[in-house]
Order: sequence, then structure tokens, then C-alpha cells
Amino acid sequence: MKRRTFVLSASCATVLSRLSFAQDKKLTVAVGWNPLTGAAPITLAMQQQKLVKKTVSKYGYTVEVTWQQFFAGPPATEAMVSGRLDIDLDVAPAAATSRIKNGVEFAIIGTHTSHLSNPIMVKPGY
Repeated sequence: MKRRTFVLSASCATVLSRLSFAQDKKLTVAVGWNPLTGAAPITLAMQQQKLVKKTVSKYGYTVEVTWQQFFAGPPATEAMVSGRLDIDLDVAPAAATSRIKNGVEFAIIGTHTSHLSNPIMVKPGY
């Protein structure tokens, strides 16, 4: 689990390090996740250990992470489309397919578990 936690944290840090930051290098990012998935222990470890914040700080940035729970794909998709969600973890295949079919713009930057059924999606431009 340590390797997966590190890979996920590094994936989030890679995305955040490419953002367009203000001069003071501070930002707030909203990360969505589903506590009912098999990857929930990894996400909880990231939250408890503040791994995104620690990893991003290595690049000289300060980040405040807002974790948002979503128990299904449609509310997470709505949050991403409306700009209330920057990164979405634990995206199930049905939600990913729905987003593609409906033209929701996103980029897959990695997987949260060992296969593509749990991609990490971010808004365009990240």
C-alpha cells in the first residue's frame, strides 16, 4: 500500500506543480473521492498524512486540499463540470464512460489502483 499511496500522491503533485500559480505559490485544490471503493484506505492515508501537501511543498508550493466525498459518479461529474472539483479519484468505469459520452472535458493522469477502472481525472489545462 505504501507504493500505491506514494504513486497517487506523486500523481496529484505532478498535476498541481503544472498549475498556473500566483506569485506567492499558494492555491486551494478540491479533490473528490468515493469512500466506498477499494482504494479508500489509500485516500484516507493521503488525507491523514497530508501527503499531497507534503509532496507539493517539495516544489516550493503551498496547497490547501479540500477533500470532497462522492458516493456516485453523477454528483462528482456535476461538481467537476461546475468548477467545484479539480481532481477526481476513484472514478468508476460507468462514470468515466458517461463523461466521455457527454463530452465532459478531463484528462486521465494515472490510476488510483492497479487498473484503468479507477482513473484519476483532472479538469483540462492542469
